[in-house]
Formats: sequence, structure tokens, C-alpha cells
Amino acid sequence: MVKFENVTNLEDFKNMINQGKYSVEKSADGLTIAHNLYTTPYLYGLQKTGKDEYIFWAKNDEYFSVSFRSAGNTIEIIGGEKGNKKLKADRMLKQFSRILCLANSVIQLYKI
Repeated sequence: MVKFENVTNLEDFKNMINQGKYSVEKSADGLTIAHNLYTTPYLYGLQKTGKDEYIFWAKNDEYFSVSFRSAGNTIEIIGGEKGNKKLKADRMLKQFSRILCLANSVIQLYKI
């Protein structure tokens, strides 16, 4: 498992949402997050699966999903999948740390 702190400034992230760089929509099963910085928006999903446990996924160029725990600014990656491969080694899971800071910021802003 990989454990780290979210260093994202929530005010800066809120400003990016207000400027249209990100959009967040609530749905019955969680949130959809669009990253609008490119011509084709990247779409991500965030779903709560238990107390402080979430799944973050993307279906863009390559599918991935990551299970993680989030308590305040502390994030702990439980496991992941990229393409059709399960990821368990810490070195493979660390690649998701920056994108999970985004997910953690959304959890804090939208209180899910």
C-alpha cells in the first residue's frame, strides 16, 4: 500500500473549477469529473464504496481504476487496475498519486 499526503491547495482547485478547467457533476452513484484542459475532455469517476473508501476510475485512452482510502489530507492506495492488469506493487501504484490528490480535493470540496 502507498500512503501520502494531498498537497493540493483547495482554494486553487476551487478556482480551476470556477474557471472551467474542471467540471464536477453529482450522480446517483458518485461524481463525474471532467478535465477540460485539452480539446477532448478527460472524464473520471469517483464512487464511495465504504467509510473513507473510494474507487477512482477513468475511461480515456486507457482504462484504469484505483481503490483508495481518504481521511482528511491522508490518502492510502489499496490497489489498482490498468488495462486488464491488477496492480499491487507500490512502484506501480505510485503513478496514481497526483491524480488521487485531485480525487481527494473533490471529496473535501463536495463532502462525499
